[in-house]
Amino acid sequence: MTTILESTGNSQTVLGPDTYMTGFRNGVFATGSNPGPDGTRTLATVTLHADHYGTSSLILSSIVLSTMNGEEIPLMQASEGVYVVEDATPIPTPTPTHTQLVTATPTRSSTPTPSPTGQPVEGDTNGDGQVNMNDVFYFSQYWRTPSSEADPSCNPETDPIIDQKDLLILMKNWSWETK
Repeated sequence: MTTILESTGNSQTVLGPDTYMTGFRNGVFATGSNPGPDGTRTLATVTLHADHYGTSSLILSSIVLSTMNGEEIPLMQASEGVYVVEDATPIPTPTPTHTQLVTATPTRSSTPTPSPTGQPVEGDTNGDGQVNMNDVFYFSQYWRTPSSEADPSCNPETDPIIDQKDLLILMKNWSWETK
């Protein structure tokens, strides 16, 4: 991600990359009182490193641009394309290692002890027990929505609108760990 949002004097926070289904998610947002950037500039550059020859799809989707007030900016163009690898980065072939076969000895089976149910984490909008990129994307669906029309998990501040106060609580509990 670039530092365009910081160029205005606001603070920039980069989210991700975070593994999601069969791809990755990235995001960036700015907080501050200055107006956001304007004009035509590069917001992000994607660099891919191939391990093998072949062809794959590259789809940039769910792109959301918004003003500093959270109002969505209509997107002029989204890209979808294909990348082709013709000269792959060489990968050394592993040397085989011979291992002795070990036979398992039967042991008594134990009764599993149920794990205690964790307490809900503020900002965990999808209820998976951690606050990460998936929660930010879910939260962004309700940005600037009256709390009466939004998922209550997106309004930990319990005020009339989903806004930056709720986002700051989400970010306070952010975790890069994946389960």
